[in-house]
Amino acid sequence: MPPTPPANIKLTGITTLFGNKRALLMVQDTAPGGKEQSFMMTEGQREGEVEVLEIDEVNGAVKIKNAGVESTLNFE
Repeated sequence: MPPTPPANIKLTGITTLFGNKRALLMVQDTAPGGKEQSFMMTEGQREGEVEVLEIDEVNGAVKIKNAGVESTLNFE
């Protein structure tokens, strides 16, 4: 059985309410019948295969690790 491809992740927002930087992410599981979930995550937080490494609220970018692969998300 081939490995499941990494989830599709979209950055939907960044907030600094309550003094904590948080990334709002929409995660679409790529497995057949995969569901879409929303997460509000802080730096260093992990949900399954998705980990938030860094939140740059000034430039509207979030560095993540998705199934071991690092990438940067933005609003474009």
